[in-house]
Parts: sequence; structure tokens; C-alpha cells
Amino acid sequence: MIKVTIRDGLGARITTLANALSAHAEVAFGWAENEHCPLAHDQVFPHGIAGVHFVEPEGDGCFTDWNARPFFSWDGAKNRKRANAAYSRIMAAMAGDAKQVCDVGVCGRFLRNPQGCPDTLAAGVSRTARDSGAKTVFLLCDQHRKAIAETLREDGLEVVMPACPPLASDLDRGCLDTRLFLDDWKTLLACPVIVAINGPTCLLNPARAAGREIIYAT
Repeated sequence: MIKVTIRDGLGARITTLANALSAHAEVAFGWAENEHCPLAHDQVFPHGIAGVHFVEPEGDGCFTDWNARPFFSWDGAKNRKRANAAYSRIMAAMAGDAKQVCDVGVCGRFLRNPQGCPDTLAAGVSRTARDSGAKTVFLLCDQHRKAIAETLREDGLEVVMPACPPLASDLDRGCLDTRLFLDDWKTLLACPVIVAINGPTCLLNPARAAGREIIYAT
């Protein structure tokens, strides 16, 4: 059994779990309730996860023993197929439900990636929708939602807004907002095509593992 603690946000924790399960049948994961994730592990995973034992957090894990990659990075997996299967198991165990299946999902982490431009992202979404014949768009952006939604609606698209509110700073969510985010995250991951800002985020890793098409707006 491997033992690891990652104190970052939900995306980093789930990526770490998938990577650890790609190398070990069982994981002892130190779950910290903190400013990055205010929910307890049994609120996020009410029925647990097969092979995962939640324990008191100790220290803060950094690099894997098998390839010296960060635990919370996509390439921190020891075995890609096992990691992909673990993502599926983890996300199925996570609380929340996709509220609607839209044709295109939008992931705009502007606070994490300040180089991102809302106009560029909106143009990429409209282009993708036009090329694929999509009609509905789910807009999961931490900022600039109103402006992007107005542009997409002007282009004839139906825009579905997330339940969780915009953020004042990265990962600045309380318990209720984080719980709402679980629904929004699953709604995003249910979209067959996702358009995103090209920059750091763990939120798309479950989509990559599931073989979703991800288009980066440039």
C-alpha cells in the first residue's frame, strides 16, 4: 500500500489518487479539509472508493517513486491504462451528478491562467460548435461568464450556466459552493467535446482519461 497526502484542490487530489492506483492496488490518502477543499472526504465520496483508505493527512506528497513526476500531474501515472480506469472509478464514486448533457463544454480557468482571453475562448467555442453542429454549451468558467455567454448566444447557441458562483480568487469556495461545483464538474465531463484555455489545470484529466475530445482555444 502507498501512503500519500496532497493538500491542493479537488482536481489535484483526484489526479493523485488515479496515479497512485495506477501503481498500487491500495492507497492510504491523507485528506485535509482546508482552504483548497473545505469538504470532508465522506462528503466528496459518501460511499468511499474501492482500494482507497482515507487517513489523517501527514506532510505533503511531491514526487512519485516510480518516475519522479509530481503526484498531481497527468504524467505521474505509472501505468496509463490503470490510471484511466482509476479515474472512471473515482469519478463514479464522487458525489454530484451531471445536470444536463450539452454538446460542448467550456473550461475557463482564468484565475489559474491569466493569459487566457475571454474573447478568444468564446471564438473557439463558437468555431467548434459551428464545425460540429453543436447547439448547447455548458459554460464552466471562474470569471468572464456573462461576456462569454452573451457572445455565444449572439452566435445562436444555447448556453447552460453552472450552479457554482464565479470566483474572486483561485479555489476560493466554501462548503456549499464546492458541493455545487461537484455537479458542475460532472456536467462538464459529460460533454463529448470540451473547449478550454491552454494552461495548467487538473480538472480536465478525467476527461482525457475517458477519451473526450479537448480543444484548446488559441
